[in-house]
Amino acid sequence: MRKAQEILDSLLKWAGDEDLVRGMILSSARVDGEDHVDLLSDYDVKLYVKDLALFMGDDDWLEAFGPVMTLYPSEPQLTDIGELFRLVIYHDGIRIDWCVATAESMDELNGDPEPYRVLIDKDGLVKNPVRPYHSAYHVQKPSKAEYDELIADFWWDIIYVAKALWRDELYWAKYMNRKVH
Repeated sequence: MRKAQEILDSLLKWAGDEDLVRGMILSSARVDGEDHVDLLSDYDVKLYVKDLALFMGDDDWLEAFGPVMTLYPSEPQLTDIGELFRLVIYHDGIRIDWCVATAESMDELNGDPEPYRVLIDKDGLVKNPVRPYHSAYHVQKPSKAEYDELIADFWWDIIYVAKALWRDELYWAKYMNRKVH
């Protein structure tokens, strides 16, 4: 399996050489290197490109990082906010969660509350990047009152799962089970 620096070097070289790519950021746990990162940790990469349609046309560009084992969704499609989202697992086990947006939208990074690391900004659009912070994705411990409420809700709702199963009401049991989780 490739090492983290190999992956980053590969990303930087490809994006640096690719004129269509105007910017690239890294987000999530790998942003500052202080979070718990292991060999199963993925890479969350967002590309800012001149022509989104070219990335929608086919997935050949994904092969620049190695042979693709599987990807999701099966066909390129846009999200509700007009970005391409591709989850890719490569043959060596590396997973990259790709997001591809228009180059103009890179300006939205100015003041974005989520931590990210600018890897490439060919047009100098990001003026004040958000500094990575270690605790951005850590789960906050609930207060005693919040915890007590969650436990009470669990025990109240789990009874309905059992009742629904006993009555052979599978749809209701499934609904209540989702509510319990």
